[in-house]
Amino acid sequence: MVTKKVTKKTPNNQLQEKTVIQNPDVRVVQKAYDLDLKYSCIMISPGSKLSKAAEIRNKVINALNLFGYLGFSVDIDKSFDDSSIIVYIENQSKKILASARVTFRANNKLPFEKGNTTSLTHYDLKGTKYADINSFVFSSFKALPMLFSALGRLCEQNETKKCFCLCDEENKRIKSLYLKAGFQFSVKYSDPIFFPTFGRKINGKLIPTNWKIMEMPKKLIEEYSLEFSKYL
Repeated sequence: MVTKKVTKKTPNNQLQEKTVIQNPDVRVVQKAYDLDLKYSCIMISPGSKLSKAAEIRNKVINALNLFGYLGFSVDIDKSFDDSSIIVYIENQSKKILASARVTFRANNKLPFEKGNTTSLTHYDLKGTKYADINSFVFSSFKALPMLFSALGRLCEQNETKKCFCLCDEENKRIKSLYLKAGFQFSVKYSDPIFFPTFGRKINGKLIPTNWKIMEMPKKLIEEYSLEFSKYL
């Protein structure tokens, strides 16, 4: 990961030096603002030593524990860091209101390609112009429009032709949010996947969670990217 110093204006028209993350495979929009809600959108490398990266991973772990999931592996999660970017929204008090990680296929297979289908095979995408949205957590509905538009902008900048995410159909809240945001259940990858060591304990036994694959098509990526322009 390479960084460089750039100088840009803040919302108060003050010049401020920023460290911009440069990844040869992932271009990064460093920061954007919602001046009405006083929210900031920031994109960082998950593997950076910034305290926000660790804070967001802990939020993800806490959310998984709250829903009763077992088997989360920090090591496996970190294996996607080099090909990912974290997008998060924070308020003026620096409180994180919503976040998600975008994993690009340029350097790594996507998370759902590592899972087993019900026939114990693996999906295998052809090409690199794909991305996966994962580690999605939020505490404010108001922050979601900015988050999803930022995800669309990041994907479009990297010439992503389709973006995926995983949905546990038993998690009605997240399923409803994804559908409302415009995600569609995949027709091509309709067979659910599971990870043998990740699920919920039922009657004293770990039962792997079945994950349905959802897609953000290119048209929706472009629409969200256009919407993000109002924050720049």
